[in-house]
Amino acid sequence: MIVCSLSYRPIAGHRLSFPLVKYLSESREIEIALAPLAGTRLLAPFRLVVANSLANLVVQATRFETSMQTTPVPLNSKPNPL
Repeated sequence: MIVCSLSYRPIAGHRLSFPLVKYLSESREIEIALAPLAGTRLLAPFRLVVANSLANLVVQATRFETSMQTTPVPLNSKPNPL
């Protein structure tokens, strides 16, 4: 698992004069934990922690499962459109 520090930068729709918005944009008290996905070079968000002046917020997965695709994909196959 990898833990990174995040910074909050309000772009639009935020009132910069609000104390919480100002506090979050000036602090480095946001962390995100990323877990590797089996068989890939990708990471998925697993936990987010936001510490602020009112309370600490933790959003965490209660279950996290990964698996590898066992069916080989031919090199000349076309990707499926979304």
